Amino acid sequence: MYVMEKTVAVFHEGAIAHYNVSEEGNGSFKARLLKYTGSPNNNPPREFLLHKEGRHWADDDVEQDIVDEIGQAIDLQIRTIDSPVYSSGGRERNGPFPPGNP
Repeated sequence: MYVMEKTVAVFHEGAIAHYNVSEEGNGSFKARLLKYTGSPNNNPPREFLLHKEGRHWADDDVEQDIVDEIGQAIDLQIRTIDSPVYSSGGRERNGPFPPGNP
């Protein structure tokens, strides 16, 4: 199983909120607020769990816009890992990407 942890930036009330997102198992992910550049009066949620329900991401009480943006980042990460990387010659590669990187 691939354990994912990454930082995701989302918009909240016209400012950027940075979340650390980590896999919790059983299709659940935990998002923890790292930094928020907006007004302290409009802080986004500090921590929440999200999971996929069908094709959509859900949680308990967090604003759906934040959940959707973080869910899209998770989906993109999963698609990138599941997709083979091809060289310019059309052959599948197993080495670093781009070629030549350690």
